[in-house]
Amino acid sequence: ATTTLPPQPARATTDVVVRVMDSDRVKLERAGVVRLAGVRTPTRDVPVCYNREPGAKTRGLLSRGAKVEVELSSGDANIVVGGKSVSETIVREGYAY
Repeated sequence: ATTTLPPQPARATTDVVVRVMDSDRVKLERAGVVRLAGVRTPTRDVPVCYNREPGAKTRGLLSRGAKVEVELSSGDANIVVGGKSVSETIVREGYAY
C-alpha cells in the first residue's frame, strides 16, 4: 500500500536580500533565487514603461541587505518585511496580478 503524506506547511525562516532580480524574483542569501508566491507581473506584450514599474516597486520594498521572513512553498516564497507580505502589497497596489 502507498501512503500519501499531506503537504508540509510552509515554515518561516529569516533570510537576507541579496538583490531583486526582476519584479517577481528575488535572490536571498540562504534560499537563493525565489519567485514571489502568487504574483504575476507584466513582462511581455506590454509597453516598456509598464514593465519597469513593478520591478521598481519590488526593489523599493526589498532593499539590498534587508532582513526578511521567508515562507517557502513549492518553490515559491512569501517574503514578509516589516510585518507585510511583499506579494500582497504589490498585488493590492496594482503592480501585479
